[in-house]
Amino acid sequence: MAKLRATVNKARCIASGDCVETAPTAYQLGDEGKSEVIPNSGAADSAILTGAKACPVKAITVIDEETGAQVFPPKK
Repeated sequence: MAKLRATVNKARCIASGDCVETAPTAYQLGDEGKSEVIPNSGAADSAILTGAKACPVKAITVIDEETGAQVFPPKK
């Protein structure tokens, strides 16, 4: 089973909150109003990925920790 890790590019984030609405167990809005990954949340991989896909500007990158491969957004 994959173990996914997400990071948020704060410079790219537009604070839409779509990731938080879609996956509140994985993402939250920080003090700056920008999205951030909830540390040690234990969120399911499906929530991590669904929240990242909800971002309208693709500010969230998801990596498979087992393989090191970027899962989302797809590399061009």
